[in-house]
Amino acid sequence: GKDVYCEKPCSMSMEESWALADAFRRYNRLYQAGCQRRNGANFELCKELLRSGALGKLQTLYANVGPSVNWPPLPSRDWLPAEELPPKQLLDWERWLGPAPWRPYNSEYVRGGWRNFYDFHGGGILEWGSHTV
Repeated sequence: GKDVYCEKPCSMSMEESWALADAFRRYNRLYQAGCQRRNGANFELCKELLRSGALGKLQTLYANVGPSVNWPPLPSRDWLPAEELPPKQLLDWERWLGPAPWRPYNSEYVRGGWRNFYDFHGGGILEWGSHTV
């Protein structure tokens, strides 16, 4: 086993998250979910204020990611047209798909377009929620 650093989202469901946690405990390995902004000075200040008791007892937390409510766009369940697979030494399509349902390769998926498809993206809460909550 290896220690793992995984960029968010770490999973697409609570069941996948629990399975990951169980596996890392079972094999005594380390896991870190990466996500920019969480270690910024503003987050560090908030954590210190909370831990010190300066804010009193936390009862409710409101989080906001700003006015860009239309990004990312709502994912689609459609498939893009099939394209010729690149050589396996460049891209192992089966491995790239991971636990997602099989679909034909299209280069748009691997160039960031994955955000537009439910099989690869859980929508705004998985995209931005991990930065803020």
